[in-house]
Amino acid sequence: MLTIVTALPWEAAAFTSRLRARRRIALGPASDSTAWALRGTRGGLQLRLIVSGPGEDRAQAAARALADLDPPATGILSTGVAGALDPALSPGALVLATRIQHRRAGSGRRGLPIAATPHFRDWLHTSLTSAGLTPASGDILSRDAILRSAADKAEALKQTRSVAVQMEDYLWAEHAAEIGIPFASLRAILDPASATLPPEIEAWDPSRPSAAAVTSALLRRPTLALALPKLAWQRRKAVRSIDRALEAIVAAGSPPPESDS
Repeated sequence: MLTIVTALPWEAAAFTSRLRARRRIALGPASDSTAWALRGTRGGLQLRLIVSGPGEDRAQAAARALADLDPPATGILSTGVAGALDPALSPGALVLATRIQHRRAGSGRRGLPIAATPHFRDWLHTSLTSAGLTPASGDILSRDAILRSAADKAEALKQTRSVAVQMEDYLWAEHAAEIGIPFASLRAILDPASATLPPEIEAWDPSRPSAAAVTSALLRRPTLALALPKLAWQRRKAVRSIDRALEAIVAAGSPPPESDS
């Protein structure tokens, strides 16, 4: 079963709402509602969607839980928003990864780059372009912490030549490699390379910041009121791109099996 994974529920909420015969289960303890899996159909295709929660630890826990689900995953597509490292990428732009690189904030490289599965990636690219979408190609950087400033993004681009950055793909790529199934990453740009994100967002719940947290931050720094509407607009653009991409992929049908030749 093709399994689509995201970190946050809003990244694929519109697509999820259109799945038929949805069945949702929690992943992990009942006290933690962060991670869940949902099975359903769209266009006659059986799909599973997993929301892991943000960050490497949650992605790793969700990957372990996925290994116990039935039917087993036949391929993993990691999707969601990402920050641009390439200055040419604007909010809403799609990026289809060639490889996933990894850096830890404090200790540098974690492991060797992991390539997206060629036949799966090629099929996704064809599915998207056939629907009039034009994903960029390049390495995507996976980190264990947010890259918030324009200067940090520029340094990451210089060091890795990756075009975008996010926080979960490397763990999903590792998991797919371990169990021998295809992996790909398709990301939509949230913040451009030139943008520095407000420091307050690192303390907020990325799933849904509380009104109290936002109000408190605005009282401490009123100029934040200028940044938040722009971030909301960027998020809407990115989410629309993810939704269009997932619909194009479903319309293309099931991914072909890997050729033995």
